[in-house]
Amino acid sequence: MKKIEALEVISNFSYFKSDDLKKIIGSERMTYVYLKRWIGQKKIVKLPFFFYSPIDKDTGKYKANLLEIACKIEKDAFLCGVTACKIHGLQVPETNIIYVVTKKGFNVKEFDGWIFKPRFMTDTFCIVEKDNIRYTDYTRTVIEMIRDFDKYMSLEGFLTFLKSVNTLDSSEVNKVLEIIDSKIVFQKTGYLIDYGLLNVDKSDYLIEFCLKNIGSSRRFFCKEAKVEVKYNSKWQMVIPEGLSEI
Repeated sequence: MKKIEALEVISNFSYFKSDDLKKIIGSERMTYVYLKRWIGQKKIVKLPFFFYSPIDKDTGKYKANLLEIACKIEKDAFLCGVTACKIHGLQVPETNIIYVVTKKGFNVKEFDGWIFKPRFMTDTFCIVEKDNIRYTDYTRTVIEMIRDFDKYMSLEGFLTFLKSVNTLDSSEVNKVLEIIDSKIVFQKTGYLIDYGLLNVDKSDYLIEFCLKNIGSSRRFFCKEAKVEVKYNSKWQMVIPEGLSEI
C-alpha cells in the first residue's frame, strides 16, 4: 500500500500501534519509515506505551483519549484514585496525574502535561467500563478515597469531597468493605457514617457492621490527626480537630 493510502486509513483511527500499521502496509521496514516521516511532518504523534495517534486536521490535536490509552497499557488495567473520582463527578483537587492500576507496573510517563502514574492493587473487583475506559465503580472509589485521601488532598479538600458524595447503597458499601478487609477502613468509614459525614441508606446497619470489625487497636484517622487531635473511644480513633468538631 502506498504511503498516502496508508495515512488515509490510519487517520481513521484514534490511536494505533506499529503492528497495526504493519498489517496495513505489509512491510516492517516501511512501517518505521512512515512512522518517522509522519511524526516529522506532524501528521501523527507518538504517545507513551508505544502508541501513536493521528493529528486532527481541524483541531491540530491528537485524536487519542489519554484515559483510554491508560487502560490499554495491559489487559485489565483500570483507573483509580482521584482519576476515577473525576470520572464519577466527585469533587477532588485538580491534578495532571492519571492513576492507573496494572499488574506488572510501569515507569512514570509524562506526555503533553499529563503524568501516568502506577498504582499497585491485587484486586480487580467493582470495575466498570464505559467508552473503552475501565475504572473503579462509584462505591469502591469513595471507600478507597476515604482510606487514602491524605495521599491526594488536605483535610479541607477531603471534606469538600465528602459533601459531593451521593447517598451510598449499604449493601454495596458492605461488599467493598468486606473485600478490602482493613480495620482502619472499617474505623474511618464507620466514624464518617456515625457522624453524618458519609450518607448511606441504612446507617445503623453499617455502623454496627463496622464496629464489629474495627479490632482493638487505637489508630490515627489521617496524618493531620497527629497534630491537633481528639480521641474517639467508640471508634478507637485519633481524629483531627477539624473533623471532630463537625
